[in-house]
Amino acid sequence: MPKRMDDKQMAQAALAKLRSMSPAEFERLVALEDAEIGIDTSKMRFYKVYNYPVPDVRAIRERLGISQSEFSRRFKLSERTLQQWEQGRTKPDQPARVLLNVIATVPEVVERIMTAEEHRSRQEPRSSKRPRSKKIARSA
Repeated sequence: MPKRMDDKQMAQAALAKLRSMSPAEFERLVALEDAEIGIDTSKMRFYKVYNYPVPDVRAIRERLGISQSEFSRRFKLSERTLQQWEQGRTKPDQPARVLLNVIATVPEVVERIMTAEEHRSRQEPRSSKRPRSKKIARSA
C-alpha cells in the first residue's frame, strides 16, 4: 500500500510542479483558477511593488562610528527597536527600510531634516485642543 503524503510533502510536490512550469503554462493556470472562482482580471489594475531588501542595520551604524543609543537619538528611532533589528529578532518594515537606506547613503541630510523638524515642533504652540464650549444656563 502506498504511503500517504503529509502536508509538507504535498506542498513541496506542488512547489516543484510550479517551478517546472514555463511562464506561459503558469499564466494559463492562473487564468483557469481566476475563471474558476469568478475573478474578472480585465477590470483589475495591477501595480508593481518594490520591496526593499532588509539593510544591515549594524553595518550602517558601525560605518557611521556611533553607538546604538546615539544612532537612535540622531535618527529618532527606538533604541530597543534598533537592538531587535541588529540581533535579527525583527526586521524593519518597508518605510523603515527606505529610511535606513537613505541614512546609509546620506546620513547628514537625514540628521539635518530630523533636527529641523525637532526645532519646528518646539516653536509650534502645543494647544491643539478645541476650545470648550460655554454652558448656557437654562431658564425654568
